[in-house]
Amino acid sequence: MKKIYLFTILSIIALSCTPPDPATQLESLKAEKAAIEDKIVELEASMGDSLVATAPRAKYVRAQELTLKPFNHFIEVQGTVDTDQNVILTAQSGGTIETIHVNEGDEVKKGQVLISLDAKVLLNSIGEVKTQLTFARDIYEKQKALWEQKIGSEVQYLTAKNNKESLEARLATLREQLSMMRVTSPIDGVVDNMMAKAGELTSPGMPLGRVVNLSGFEIKAEVAENYSSRVMAGTKVKLWFPDLREELDAEVAYTGRVIDPVNRTFSIVIRMENPGTQIKPNMVCVVKIIDFATDEAIVIPVSTILRTDLGQYVFTAEKNGENYIARRKKITPRMEYNGNVMVAEGLKPSDWLVTFGYQDLTDGDIVKF
Repeated sequence: MKKIYLFTILSIIALSCTPPDPATQLESLKAEKAAIEDKIVELEASMGDSLVATAPRAKYVRAQELTLKPFNHFIEVQGTVDTDQNVILTAQSGGTIETIHVNEGDEVKKGQVLISLDAKVLLNSIGEVKTQLTFARDIYEKQKALWEQKIGSEVQYLTAKNNKESLEARLATLREQLSMMRVTSPIDGVVDNMMAKAGELTSPGMPLGRVVNLSGFEIKAEVAENYSSRVMAGTKVKLWFPDLREELDAEVAYTGRVIDPVNRTFSIVIRMENPGTQIKPNMVCVVKIIDFATDEAIVIPVSTILRTDLGQYVFTAEKNGENYIARRKKITPRMEYNGNVMVAEGLKPSDWLVTFGYQDLTDGDIVKF
């Protein structure tokens, strides 16, 4: 009996380990699929209108319509403000400073005496020579009259004449020396700095003060030699003064004839009037030299351009029925300046350029703006 029971158990285990028939398994799966589809239909019917297919969502962007506009390209170099009417005052002769006739900020005229040195010794010498000259002239006049009457010798006449002329020359020299004891303004302008003090001893060439005239100024800059054929006298420029936040239109007055062998540049000079005298010597200036200009070009912000290994492209919004569709367009930039790019190929007027939100777009997306 035990043997029969053991045989039965082994038979059942053997049957359960036998692989199912493929045809039977296929029929079972088909039955399961049909049951699932019936269940889906039943659920959809029970939900009714609450089941709505999800439509593609539009992406919100900002866009601008492209038009033809002017585009200028500039060479930018740094220049420095200078003026030939910025003069350091110096004395031509040494001596003690006696009087300072002006203060800082005073307006002065060309030739006006600004500083006087102690000239007492010279004045005394001039007085002595004047006395001697008066006497010598009297002697000369008398000897001349006698000589004309053939009285006296020629030597006496010539001696009297020589004494008079020598004293006249000496007096002229002393007066010239006296003028050197006065420091005068070489230009019309304003006393910008007075370094001299009364009672101090000065010497020739020692700085005593400064007079400036800011009615005009000039900008000096260095330009790379590869622009030498494009920058010349009369070339239009813009002058940007960062400290003043002001830009002025000007033109090149002079270009250097020699290339600096060290930095391979040539010099340019720009001269202008200075209304309001706001521009001051040694102020920094950015010189923008126009080397390309056109009145009609497709210009876009450089920030809207996306780059790949295959080139550069932008997104535009193209009308498609009632919607706008994002279109990826490959472009060929020509020039870039100040955050803008002139496009040679790929865009045309009336295109709507996507200027914000383009990073998340793919070609064919529905967009709103």
